[in-house]
Amino acid sequence: MRRRFGLLALVGLASSAFLAGAIKVGDRAPEIRFDKLLPEQPVANASFQALAGKAVVLEFWATWCAPCVAEIPHLNELAEKFKDRPIVFLSVTNEEPGVVEAFLKKRSVVALVGIAHTQRPQNAYCEGVYPRTFLIDATGKVAAITYPRLLKEPALEDLLAGRPPSVPSTPPGFGLSLELPRDESGPAALLHVAVRPSGHSHGPWPIRGGITGANTAEGENLRSLVSRVFGFPEDRITGQPLEEPAVYDFSLVMPGASRAEFQSKAREALATALKLDVNREIRETDVWILAKLDAKPAALAEPPSERTSMWISPHGSMNLKRCDMPALANQLESVVGKPVVDETGITGKFDFSLAYDPSDPNGAIEAMRKLGFKVEPARRPIEFLVVTKAE
Repeated sequence: MRRRFGLLALVGLASSAFLAGAIKVGDRAPEIRFDKLLPEQPVANASFQALAGKAVVLEFWATWCAPCVAEIPHLNELAEKFKDRPIVFLSVTNEEPGVVEAFLKKRSVVALVGIAHTQRPQNAYCEGVYPRTFLIDATGKVAAITYPRLLKEPALEDLLAGRPPSVPSTPPGFGLSLELPRDESGPAALLHVAVRPSGHSHGPWPIRGGITGANTAEGENLRSLVSRVFGFPEDRITGQPLEEPAVYDFSLVMPGASRAEFQSKAREALATALKLDVNREIRETDVWILAKLDAKPAALAEPPSERTSMWISPHGSMNLKRCDMPALANQLESVVGKPVVDETGITGKFDFSLAYDPSDPNGAIEAMRKLGFKVEPARRPIEFLVVTKAE
């Protein structure tokens, strides 16, 4: 069974969330209620009251977030360089303490690691979009909001000196630079395409990013690349080339292109570079049906805000804000690895959370049933992408 998690959903939200986050530059940084602080010490040591007079690099991350993990060496290097200065590196996660402690036994993090599992401060700071970096000045105010890859030494010198930190105001997606290639002899290229075998495999969560007119990935397998470029769920893509172990770096930058032009060029670039034929085909297949109900389940709550977000943790939780039923079905499909079809007839936007046992292949299905959904096995004609090697 193949499972995809919420990173793909987050990529599409990164730019808007960055520009319209709950916390703004100039705001006083809200206190965070920590359940545990690592290395082991009183949690009060990481309060902004205790850190008054010091600058803080506040990083929101998760052990399951590949872009977050990929940025650890960069942040460690900065923390080492500034270790004798009045600045504290504080990395915050809302995961279970046991999960975080097991991770830290395998990978060193120079920063203080704050576990805020009870309060989940990400909801106030960054709406669950990872990784995110908040620079807090010595007075406790937010001086800049950025991504870890964009954080450089001059910005930290600015922070320590009480100047506005020099960090770019436009996010690059999840840590990848989307700047067009240029040389000293002229302006940047108007079209940049690169597809190459990658020297970095990031497992089930490749580093990827996307803003208008740009789409990049590093260390992504072919199934995942085809899924993103063609806009198809991975479980609805089939073909022998997808079973090959190779991973690829992909980059397409096309300023000013319409959405249709950009999608067409991305698909053409991928198919041409890797000598693929990609065709659509209707197949009768086994699916899960979200069947019609007499009443809307109470788990579909009225959304209190206008912000949309969707994320799934590999540790067994799904959180959707302002989603409709087709979006819920799509996210459930990414967990169960099998087509999910919405036939509930329920309309409107909802907030929805689901906790399930990720070790049980039907854990998410059983959890949906306990919330009052009717989930039934069936067969339906489903559109697939069939990938073959071009002759």
